[in-house]
Formats: sequence, C-alpha cells, structure tokens
Amino acid sequence: MKRNPNHYSALFRFLGADLTNQFHKYGCNHVYFNTNVQTIHAGRIKYGIAERADVMRDLLEWNELYVAGRMHKPVQWRYSDGQTPIGEEGYPQYLDVDAMEERWIGKGQTFTDEARDNLNENTQADEPLSSTWNDNILPDPKLDQACRVNRRRALLFAILFSLPPSSNAHKHYSLEWNQLYEQICRLSYDGDVRMRLKAENAHKIQNIAHGQRAYFDAIYRDGIVANELHHGSFDERVLSLSLEEWRNFLVEAGVPQQVITIQRQLEPSHTHLHLENALNLANSSHLRGNVAEIQRLTKKSVEKIVFDSSKSQLIKGFFTAGTTTSIKYAWKKMMKSFWSRR
Repeated sequence: MKRNPNHYSALFRFLGADLTNQFHKYGCNHVYFNTNVQTIHAGRIKYGIAERADVMRDLLEWNELYVAGRMHKPVQWRYSDGQTPIGEEGYPQYLDVDAMEERWIGKGQTFTDEARDNLNENTQADEPLSSTWNDNILPDPKLDQACRVNRRRALLFAILFSLPPSSNAHKHYSLEWNQLYEQICRLSYDGDVRMRLKAENAHKIQNIAHGQRAYFDAIYRDGIVANELHHGSFDERVLSLSLEEWRNFLVEAGVPQQVITIQRQLEPSHTHLHLENALNLANSSHLRGNVAEIQRLTKKSVEKIVFDSSKSQLIKGFFTAGTTTSIKYAWKKMMKSFWSRR
C-alpha cells in the first residue's frame, strides 16, 4: 500500500494497511484484489495479494480453491525484488497477456495478475515454455512442491469425473486430453457464483482448455503423467488407465482436506461414498459399484468450496474496488456473457 497507494480504493487508503489486512482475512478467500491498475507493458490489469501461508493452505487443502484453482491452469511465474512498484519500469513484461494468466511473486506475498478475461482459442504464445517440467516452478521448494501436489490432484479429480459411471476396476478406459483439460478447468468454475448467474463467458472453459492446449500438455501429459506418475499408457490424443490405477494414484496423492470435510457435512450418513473412505477400502469392488454416486458427491463437494469462496470474493470486491469500478466490471462481465450466448 505504501508503494502503490493509487491502486487502492479511497476507503482502504483511509483505513490503512492493518485494517485492510484484517478485512481481506475475514471469511472465505484470503486474496485482496486491486482492479483496473495501469501498467507500462500490459495495459490495465487486476492483481491479487495473499499471504504465503494462505496460498500454501489453499494449494494443499483446497480450502478455497481460489489460488489453487488458478494454479490448475497454465501460468507464467514472475519474480520481483519487493521494491519496484507495479506498473513502473522494471515490472516484468508479459509473455502473452491475451493467452496467459500471470503470477508475480513478491517477498512474502503472491501477486496474481488476471488476464483470463481476454482468453481466446486462437491466441498463441510467441515464446517457448520457459522451463522443462523437471525444473523447479518456483525458487521456494515448499511452494514449488505444493503447486505440484495441487496439479496432480486436479488431474486425478478430472479423471474421476471423466470415467464411465459403470467403470470396471481393471478395464482400461481411453480419456481424451481435451476432455480432461476441460474437467480441470471446471474444478474451479462450475460452482462459481458468476457462472451460476450466467455472468461469465459461456465458452470460457473451452476457450482456456483448447486455447492453451500446448501448455496443458506440458504440465499434465508430459509433466505429471510421464514424470511423476510414471504412467506410460498415453499418446497425443488420449490417456488410458483403469479405475484401479486411478485409485492407487489418488491414494498416494491424498484427498484434499476440505473435500473430506465438506463430504462429511453434506452427507454424514453416507460414509461409504466419502472419497477418502472409498479409496481406503482394500476391496476395490466397493469403489467399482459406487462410481456414479462417488462422482456425484465429490463434484458436489468441490462446487460448494468454489461457491462459498467466489461468493465471498464477490462481496468483498464491491468494497475493495469501490462502487464505480465494481459496477463497470460487473457490466463488462454481463455484456461478455450476453454476447457469448447469442
């Protein structure tokens, strides 16, 4: 706030940094967003600020699926010295603002520059991927590992939602990568308040999944499947695996704690359908016989996490951005949704 006072609404400049921090820590979604910020290289952006501990918790537990959900998609990491104000010379130039979500990591805080609104299927990045999968995503080993765990679980949840409801434990099913990438995007969108109110682009999920296919491949197909799960049954079009193989992968990766908690709250008497319990049963016939119901409850649980988080962010946004900016932003979203549905 001291370095970038003009990014904050008059209300929060008046309240000061301490009260602003207390506000953004209240309720769900511990990310404080500044909107409509002018930069030299990227035009106007929206960026979020979060404490490292909150980011770590979301990545590992999916307690909000806010930062974690954004990290399911391709991002490019940028690092700051903690001194250069956003928007001034020295702020790193984007790889491709129209096609990528961007992350700017400051000392002790994570800055999220949201460029998703302008995604389209035909946009291609004009640079190769910045690193191979075996390179660390981040210089912070713990944060790097949390990002990997988060993405591995996202892929495994997408596989669960893509498997046939009548799956056989040992039969191999061919799942198209495009379908899996759409399911990965849906994890953080299907329960979103804006999606439910039809205030988002109707084709947003497909635009992201198809428009960034090469980046999804680098992360999930060539990264997680080939180098982490060491699963060789895939090609450029499909991933082939059985229900039993999926179960073993998710047992190793673990079910995010918030999913476990929400499933217990939603259907406390149906413990046999709770993902954690179903995975831990030695006899996979139980899992096989309840795939459809496990898919239903798991999807319902993930959507509730996203709904609660997005609702909190929507309410906070009217205060952090100010009334005028919030109305303009909401109107822009509604118009984009309207034209996408025609």
